[in-house]
Amino acid sequence: MKAGSTSRRIARPDRSDPHQPLLDIAAAFLRERAGRAGLTVADEIEGLSRARLRTLSARKEPAVAFLDPALARGAAATADLVGAVAALRGRLIWRRPEAAALGWRVAGRVAWAEIVGPAAPVPSDRLRLGLHLQGPRTLYPWHAHAAEELYVTLGGIAWWGRSGDWAARPDPPGAIRRHAADEAHAIETRPDPLLALYVWWGAGAAAGAEGYRLHDPATEGFPERPA
Repeated sequence: MKAGSTSRRIARPDRSDPHQPLLDIAAAFLRERAGRAGLTVADEIEGLSRARLRTLSARKEPAVAFLDPALARGAAATADLVGAVAALRGRLIWRRPEAAALGWRVAGRVAWAEIVGPAAPVPSDRLRLGLHLQGPRTLYPWHAHAAEELYVTLGGIAWWGRSGDWAARPDPPGAIRRHAADEAHAIETRPDPLLALYVWWGAGAAAGAEGYRLHDPATEGFPERPA
């Protein structure tokens, strides 16, 4: 079943909201494919208020150069989501990690655009939803945060580390990853860039950066991905 095809769709009154198609498709995709967590997140997305939409200026970062190549590496499973992201291309507010924490090379090759969240265009204190973009041959290091998290690979492929172990194979478009609150995880790309949809929910979602921490592989024993 395609992500956009579902019998359960809650109509929103504000048809002028440019984010609505992506949020509707994301809710349907997660409800159908992401188990119990997907049901919870879909209900949160469908319950978002449109009464306080914010108008914010689009913003770019160096990693945005990888957006079109990542969109081109989608698949049938994510075609509707990729199309909705492409339609928002000129409205996304991209940010990059702090170079002091991750180093300049990683900071220039990773960016995220939050669509739902405390300071995002669609306000919410219970949910964060956005896009993670990562250039090829880049390691986003081991980290954890207070919120529960779902990732959906939209375009490109990446290897994922979780709780100190690396997956044996990369995730293709359409793959879903769930991380528990405070569970360590990492992302590594090789030939392709990565575009993924992320969702934070639960008690830690509002904390944002205050609930986020990087792990030190040298002192905490987190491994590099096997070649």
